[in-house]
Amino acid sequence: MTFGTASFCFGQTENDSTVHKLRYGVDLERHISVLTGINFWRYFYGELGLAINQYGRVGRHPAAWAYFVSNEIKIDDKLLIGPKIGVWAGGGVGGMAMGLNLIYYSDFDQSSLRIRPEIGMGFGRWKVVYGYNIPLTNKNFDGVNRSNIGIALMFGVKKLKTIQK
Repeated sequence: MTFGTASFCFGQTENDSTVHKLRYGVDLERHISVLTGINFWRYFYGELGLAINQYGRVGRHPAAWAYFVSNEIKIDDKLLIGPKIGVWAGGGVGGMAMGLNLIYYSDFDQSSLRIRPEIGMGFGRWKVVYGYNIPLTNKNFDGVNRSNIGIALMFGVKKLKTIQK
């Protein structure tokens, strides 16, 4: 003799539009922010700049992006600066972040232009990434990390826009 059982479960929400908004809705804020950070491997650099960044939620997943101008500064036996422009985007289930920077390193005697792709993790107003400096000029310029770990944190100064759909 065989016994079989069947069960049915029904779920109900208070408001179907709430479910739709969680699944497909957009809730983002855009800010002008102060960007702070450190970049390190063999050499340590501090970073300070300005960013336009947007963060929040798209559907059920976090989303963030930023574009910025900043300056990396290495204070050692000789001062080295690196004016930089860049972009990054992050979010999704795992918070994957990817970015690209263009940096002009100088010790006031010599200089080197580098491009740095980055990959790592980023949510909201922060990111932690691995970057690889690719020299475009003066490959023998000393004092710049070939590989680096970058940590950036942005502090909102002025809210520009709220996007809700």
